[in-house]
Amino acid sequence: MPQDVIPYNYPDKLAETWADWSDEHLAEQPEPQFRVRTGFQDIAGSSGSSDRSRALEIYNVGFLRGPLVPPQSGGRNTPLGWQLVSDGIHAHTSLGYLGYLLGEAYKSNQSPPIAAGLSALSALIAVQSHIILASGVRISYVSLFEWLKNIFPRPLSIPTVTWLRYLSTGMFCTIKQDALGEELAASFLLNRPASDVKLHFIWDTESREVDYAAFCQLLQDEPSLVTIKPRKHSLFWIGSPSDQRGLYSQAARNCGDFLSSFAAEETRLLRLSGHHRNEPFERFLTKDASQETQDIISITKRLSEIPSLARPVQKLMKTLREGSLEAVRQLYGEDAVVEASPPPRPPSLPTDLPYQKILFGPPGTGKSHEAEKVTKGYSVKRTTFHPDADYASFVGSYKPVSKTGTISYEFRPQVFAEAYLAAWKNPAKAQFLLIEEINRGNCAQIFGDLFQSLDRNEHGSSRYEARADADFATWFNTELATDADALAAYEQEMKERGLSGVDWIVLPANLYIWATMNTSDQSLYPMDSAFKRRWDWQYIPINLEDANDVTIDLGGAGKYNWGKFIEEVNKRIYQLLESEDKQLGNRFVDPKTIPRVITTSDFKSKVLFYLWSEIYKLETESGKSIFLYRPEGDGSESIPFTFADLYKPGADERILRSFMKGLDLEPSDEESGGLATTESSTAAGSPEEATVSPESSATPA
Repeated sequence: MPQDVIPYNYPDKLAETWADWSDEHLAEQPEPQFRVRTGFQDIAGSSGSSDRSRALEIYNVGFLRGPLVPPQSGGRNTPLGWQLVSDGIHAHTSLGYLGYLLGEAYKSNQSPPIAAGLSALSALIAVQSHIILASGVRISYVSLFEWLKNIFPRPLSIPTVTWLRYLSTGMFCTIKQDALGEELAASFLLNRPASDVKLHFIWDTESREVDYAAFCQLLQDEPSLVTIKPRKHSLFWIGSPSDQRGLYSQAARNCGDFLSSFAAEETRLLRLSGHHRNEPFERFLTKDASQETQDIISITKRLSEIPSLARPVQKLMKTLREGSLEAVRQLYGEDAVVEASPPPRPPSLPTDLPYQKILFGPPGTGKSHEAEKVTKGYSVKRTTFHPDADYASFVGSYKPVSKTGTISYEFRPQVFAEAYLAAWKNPAKAQFLLIEEINRGNCAQIFGDLFQSLDRNEHGSSRYEARADADFATWFNTELATDADALAAYEQEMKERGLSGVDWIVLPANLYIWATMNTSDQSLYPMDSAFKRRWDWQYIPINLEDANDVTIDLGGAGKYNWGKFIEEVNKRIYQLLESEDKQLGNRFVDPKTIPRVITTSDFKSKVLFYLWSEIYKLETESGKSIFLYRPEGDGSESIPFTFADLYKPGADERILRSFMKGLDLEPSDEESGGLATTESSTAAGSPEEATVSPESSATPA
């Protein structure tokens, strides 16, 4: 019969037991009479199987540097773990210390960070649970179970927990039946067709051999598992329908991607190596009671050298760390947590600017002007997003190139690739990537996997690396190799992250990505909240002080103050839409003449065209339109006009003067320049800043 190594307990209860023992039996050197071979059982006050089983399980999951209890087969020597305790030396491994913190905190506080940390701890326990075949081959239960999930997929009509309970029951029942267990393991190792794989369910009074069709029927029948043999395995692996506290269930809650990636890679190596060597995975599954336990945390970090596991391992370790820190806060207070301060930014880099920022507001408020002012003096690469923009036009792609009459294909870098390379080649120099109109493009499509690299750590570089496509990686490697210092810096960064190669995208701390966004265009491609959270947001309000310096020259219809015009029109836009998103900004039209004058042509083709097409085109019959004039003079009735009417002969004087009067605006007698500023004007100077979160009411949806 294949042997198995798996805890017969829920992981939260196992961690709580471990925390109790750490405080009671392992906290200090025992009295001399207990420094003997069976000392732990003696001091625990029990010679029963329960404490002995828990002690073996706690050793097997990597909490202890050595066993606390001797093997059942006897032996004269004091178990290594208990010998350490007897010598006044802590027997905890790194994982054991984390298990203690989470187990102790979980007793009284099951906050999300601690629960997530326990999930990560459960994942590391789960991948150590395994079977040992007659040949000596060890297979983790995680890999075997993930394989069976593909062989026996869940029918759509069956709840997930029901499917997992019966699938795990079938796995454990089959494994426990000598030849049947060996046969199931052989099917896994040889990757036999799904049609050849059978599960065996064994009750007190009957047994069933099921293929996938019969398994689906069994799920429909849902027979009782009370008398199933063995019963405890599936209970502690998945849990009950109302309490899914099983090892696999708790691990998958926050670290399912780690489990599936671990299983895929272990399975690949087992099949590739002839089923006998699967480094580094077998390090999780082998322990020598006569030697100190290998550090599970260190072994797990080694897994990040495998490309497919790099990100899942990084996420798991981050979750475990954050859960453990929260446990320290709960147990010992905030002052007990002392984290290293991030190193200061180099003097050559801006110290007061966020790495990613979106300047947003109504059209024409000076967002681009503000971005240009902030980035003046730095290296800046610009692009503008649009509905047809995609990853290739943002990062780069292979394109045909004609050389001496021959067509070949070369990688043509686009603005992101150029800014990214420049940043790595000039680490002491700030490199800005400025994206205009960011929400006019489909950000999910344009950024692709780059999205995960936007999350910055305390040092300013990407918290999570993104996998580059082969074309980009080849180009980047070639270009970076021309600068030995830059290549060495990149390779050192990857080494510190446990990665290898140049096919990883990690934003360096000197790369700043800023963007502008018109709130009037927010409906083109709404940004999801996860994307928004990775940016700082700054609202650029309408600056009437700036607008009051501009004159609208309508020829025979008179001259008008631009600030008064947008102030009045914006009131009416808000009354109609109950939103500021489509209001006119002070720089909606930005004349470059001195004095600053908006011509009749620009007023009609830019201002009135926007107001008509974006806001009032469908309001002609509603009575809410501002496109009204009095054809017979002030005493006549107002009638609506269309944008096209503005281009009929005589329309400038006939329509525009009456239109402006309908807005309660009178022409200015000044030949140039604006009127005096109104009381509602903002303070002089650059646009006011108002930093808000993406979820606030001012933030575009």
